[in-house]
Amino acid sequence: MAKPLFKEEFQVVIPKSLLAGRPTLGKSLFSRLAEIPCIGYGAKDEILSALCAIYSVDPAEIKIVRATENYTSIAEMAEAKLGWAVIPSYLKVSEKVCWSVDVPSKALPIRQFFGIYRSEYSSVPWFKELILGIQACFPRE
Repeated sequence: MAKPLFKEEFQVVIPKSLLAGRPTLGKSLFSRLAEIPCIGYGAKDEILSALCAIYSVDPAEIKIVRATENYTSIAEMAEAKLGWAVIPSYLKVSEKVCWSVDVPSKALPIRQFFGIYRSEYSSVPWFKELILGIQACFPRE
């Protein structure tokens, strides 16, 4: 059996010290973001590249100053005002420190996560609780 757990959606987080005024997602925002430091997910951030393609910005223009393959670390670096980043929506950053702009789910390929298990486990109480606990960690539409 496969039970859908959550869909991964993304947001752009920008330290308020790097960008004055509440931004709206669009080509003009990505043109402005190309001028300030960015924190990327790994050596090649596929989500960032996809957003650049949507808003007609050359990914080579983005100034990635730090890269890691840990979204929690990326969120913490954005809160520390080291640069802007694209992170999953389930990670929260301080609204006092960063602007947060949701990326429409239709803009990026949707990553869905499923729990795959044998059907006899569906009637086991501890397993039901485990699945419900995982689902509760992530917002659902």
